[in-house]
Amino acid sequence: MLLLSWLSQLKSTRHYFSSYILVNFIVGLPFVAYGTYVIFQLQQIGFVIGHGVDEPTCMTSCIVPFGASELDMIAVILYLNAMGFAVGGFIMIFVAALADYWKQKSLLMVITIFLYAAISIPVAWLDKLTKPTFDAFSGLYVLFSVITLALMALLNIYIPFCMKMEPNIAKEMGPISMRPKEDTRLARNPQLVCKYTGVVHWDYTVQDLELERQQSAGLIMTTVAGFVTLIGSAVAYFGLPTLVARDLSVGKSWWSIAFSSVFGLVKDLWKNKTAALLLVGYTAYTDTTFAQSTVLSQLFILTVKPDIVEFSLYSLSFNAMCIIFSLIWFWIRPKIHIRLRTWMIFGYLVNLIPALWGSIGISENVGIGFKSRWEFYVALLFTTVANSIVNPVFRVVFSEVIPPKREVQWFGMQLIISCATTWVPYVVLAPFQQATNNLRYPLLMCFVFFSVPLAIEIWHLVARSKGPTNDTDSSNDGSEKDDVVNNESKGRSETVVLEKAPTSV
Repeated sequence: MLLLSWLSQLKSTRHYFSSYILVNFIVGLPFVAYGTYVIFQLQQIGFVIGHGVDEPTCMTSCIVPFGASELDMIAVILYLNAMGFAVGGFIMIFVAALADYWKQKSLLMVITIFLYAAISIPVAWLDKLTKPTFDAFSGLYVLFSVITLALMALLNIYIPFCMKMEPNIAKEMGPISMRPKEDTRLARNPQLVCKYTGVVHWDYTVQDLELERQQSAGLIMTTVAGFVTLIGSAVAYFGLPTLVARDLSVGKSWWSIAFSSVFGLVKDLWKNKTAALLLVGYTAYTDTTFAQSTVLSQLFILTVKPDIVEFSLYSLSFNAMCIIFSLIWFWIRPKIHIRLRTWMIFGYLVNLIPALWGSIGISENVGIGFKSRWEFYVALLFTTVANSIVNPVFRVVFSEVIPPKREVQWFGMQLIISCATTWVPYVVLAPFQQATNNLRYPLLMCFVFFSVPLAIEIWHLVARSKGPTNDTDSSNDGSEKDDVVNNESKGRSETVVLEKAPTSV
């Protein structure tokens, strides 16, 4: 009763930010578990049911049955990711277009979290190293990817709300000084919480893994994470704010609203070339990052041949480094007075290094290129530095172009574009892997894809140095004027003035 009383009081307080952080924490539990143990289990089952190239067992490569044919194990995982993003992209059209019309967004969030957590629960019972188990994990992995994408769009809608604050609170506090320091801190906090969840998850599982040294321990913790997230989903309903919904047009079907909204967003982006290029560059970055992380993870398993303890440590290293470098960047950014878009260029540049390094290893006569254990951890360092900079900067810059009551649509648009294109790197990389059975060839293609966002940001920097463009740019990209954000809440309209920050976007 005390717990229910506390939850019911959340909406009458200003604990929205704390509730949002807590929701990100509980959502991170299944995400970390699935990303670590399900992929590892798929790989282990593949080594049992598969065979090498002209070899009876899997050594340097692994061919597994997939559908009516046989494919390279890594190509299978790449295709599974492609399917998840393709199906997720179609569903995201409706989530992004229609969620803004839903008056009970907190309830929508709870339903999505419930489905998201429920997929984790059956994992503990899938501990057989057989072909049916391999097929079951493949299906669950695709389904988990689809629901995760929908959840990402819904979680993002609270970032602009917290940045601009509620109008009635703003009225009490007076003009708000929303400086990039606060912007980037808000955008980075959910990311930090999810990474911290990975560290906590390891703290509670490492002892079991060290004692039992078997895959079942990780699968059990994945199921436990699902149950914990199911229970914690109540926070999303009681603790998150009730956002204003859009009025549904009379006489329009859900299908027409969904696709007309997407086409309308594309039209809006076409008018704002700066925002469009920002979105295209970041989408290319995220798409290729997903593909490269899959390739490096599987290359780590094939090269190092870790047990589940070391693989868990490898995954933990990513989460721990993200926390460390995010905090370092949070401390150092206000001391270095450069534009946020310049920080993005630095992040994109750093992110090129692992792909370039792996491409060098294509030659068998070279002793580097992810052929030793230490190289994988150094690659994690570069990847997490880029991740800690690019992700929060994009959320802040992109939040500036979001109109009121269309938060799900605009952040969902990024996911729709990502889903519509993320399968491209996977589909391009999978045939390379299938033909060569060498995971370093896909890294060469990753290097090419990673060059796209870097080229876009450099072009933007050069174009801005030559003078302002004629495009409509809502991103506060160095303007001397104060930003004015019109917020609507509970039928009233207020104007919140955001004072110009000393360092611009």
